[in-house]
Amino acid sequence: MPRPLPHLLLPALPMAAGAALACLAGGALAATPQQPQQKQAAGPEWQQVCQDGPRGRFCALTLEERFPENRGGSGRVTVSVRRDADCTSLHVGFDRAIDLARPVTMQVDGGPAEGFYTGDELNELARAVDSGEAPGGVRPEFAAFWREVAAGSLGDASAAARELVARFARVKNADRLGVACPVADRLLPRLLAARSLRLTFHVDTGRPLEVYHWPALNRREVTIPLERLAAALDALPSAR
Repeated sequence: MPRPLPHLLLPALPMAAGAALACLAGGALAATPQQPQQKQAAGPEWQQVCQDGPRGRFCALTLEERFPENRGGSGRVTVSVRRDADCTSLHVGFDRAIDLARPVTMQVDGGPAEGFYTGDELNELARAVDSGEAPGGVRPEFAAFWREVAAGSLGDASAAARELVARFARVKNADRLGVACPVADRLLPRLLAARSLRLTFHVDTGRPLEVYHWPALNRREVTIPLERLAAALDALPSAR
């Protein structure tokens, strides 16, 4: 089961942005599930785990999906939807390291591809918003957000911090992804109505680049079936 991402500091906006990302904090979920759920007739099943934590009870639904490797064999991703009394978040674990320098995206059915960001990238955006200086880098969505903040379209600093998290807190780490609670709140209705979630990423081979390196060789794609997610969430016990 994927580990929730560690707490991300956004030092330029510590109270609002940092608190909103706290839903990605915590240790690994328990590996021992509760009473086994009744088997479905066909298709992949979401496995249920519930546990009492420092901030109360939480439950998670987990699904493993394999994908073909272009050099033979297969890889594995583990998707977990975590719910507690406060919110729902989404986590993805990989069975190997991914290349953080390459794009990581998710796509719900045929919708737009949505990117993931490193903690450093989000920190830099927060600092740019706080300082009033335009963010560097090549992320046009960051520049557009900064212009909205500079124009006062998003309200005060606290409102801007909350919107930063709700819009961009899809975080990538070396072996896992995390979708923070405010982002998941907007994403969940689409997930529940969708048939699949497609993830694209590049694996990190750990080998030096060759002279004629072709990045597409390290690109991977996996499709997560979602048809049973709504029923599985409805079957979760209360987290309160």
